[in-house]
Formats: sequence, structure tokens, C-alpha cells
Amino acid sequence: MSVLNVTFMSYVLGMQSSAVVILPQSAPDKPAQKPYKTLYLLHGLSDDHTAWTRWTSIERYANERSIAVVMPCAHRSFYSDRKNGGKYFEFVSDEMLRIMEEMFPLSGKREDRYAAGLSMGGYGAMKLGLSCPEKFSVAASLSGALDVLKILENGVIGSEFTYVFADTKESRQKNDEEIQGRVSSFLCGRGGSRCGRRYKRRSRPAARAVFSRQSLCG
Repeated sequence: MSVLNVTFMSYVLGMQSSAVVILPQSAPDKPAQKPYKTLYLLHGLSDDHTAWTRWTSIERYANERSIAVVMPCAHRSFYSDRKNGGKYFEFVSDEMLRIMEEMFPLSGKREDRYAAGLSMGGYGAMKLGLSCPEKFSVAASLSGALDVLKILENGVIGSEFTYVFADTKESRQKNDEEIQGRVSSFLCGRGGSRCGRRYKRRSRPAARAVFSRQSLCG
């Protein structure tokens, strides 16, 4: 595998941005199959784009499956178009895909693109899956910070969220309306029964789905 640290200009953000990219590498007896299936792997609130390669075995996992992995830097943006700041959702959902697929032999097919993330990145991955089902075939949220309104109510991060989401009640209503009709299945881990009850109570559409036309098992 090749691990590359990439710096590039984001015209959407109006600044230089960074990503770590893992690419399959051909062996004498096993040529790499191009274009590569690609996992877009998103970091959490207190991490950056280097965290996955520093603290996990993502390179080994990618090598076992012969896939590329793109890990972009999104700062503390919640992968959203900030009310007072950069358009990070437009960046990760559109511009970054184009830039990475121009630079590297990555597949642009929906069935070859996957999104996943941890905590804040889990929120971003689900947002990509729900908002862009025509671009991503699978989305996975690992300990995802999905209930943004609840986090704000608990005062865990406080006023910082208002710079991202502004009016949270208005945003929550808008999000619920957008989710309707797009979702098809929702899977949990060991705590699945508790998770299912919680999300059915708080957001019935989210309990039924990840995104339209494609379950996490697909």
C-alpha cells in the first residue's frame, strides 16, 4: 500500500486543505485493479485527517480488501455548511470527490464509493448517505454523534454549535423533512434493541433507515 499526505486548494472553502490517501499497490503476482473502490473515512471532533493512520490499522484493513481510503481534514465543522463559516458539506460531498478522482485512479461509480466515520465523522458519514444516495452506496457511523440537538441541550460543546447549525430547532425540523422518503434501513450493534427504541421514539425515519435504495448490508 502507498500512504500519501496530500495538500490541495479548496475553492469551496477558500483555503488550502489536506487529506491522507491510502492506495493499493501492485505486486508482481497481483496487479491492482483500477479504478479503485474507495472508502471516504471521516475523523472526529477532536481529531484530524491523520488520526486514522496514527491510531488504527486502517492501512492493513485496506490492503486486505484492495481498496483506496481517503481521509480528509474537516476541522470542527461537523461536515456541514456552517451558518457562520466554510461550506464543509459542499466540500466533502462534491469538491473533494472531484479533486481526489482527478488526482488518483478512484472509481466515480456509486457502487464503488463508501462513507464511514467516527463520532463527528459518523454524523458526517450518515449525512453523506442520507443527502447523497446517488453518490454513496454504503454509509457507516461508528459511535456517531447523530443527535446534534441533544448534544447542544446537554451543553457538552455549548455555543460552538451555533456557529455550525445556527437555529437548531429549525435545522432539526428541516432535517426530519428531508429524511422522509429517503431512508430504508437502520442497523445497530450489540445495543441494537436499546438503540432501536431510542431512535423510534426520537426520530422514526432515522430508525428505519440509512439511506434510500441501499441498506448497510448491501
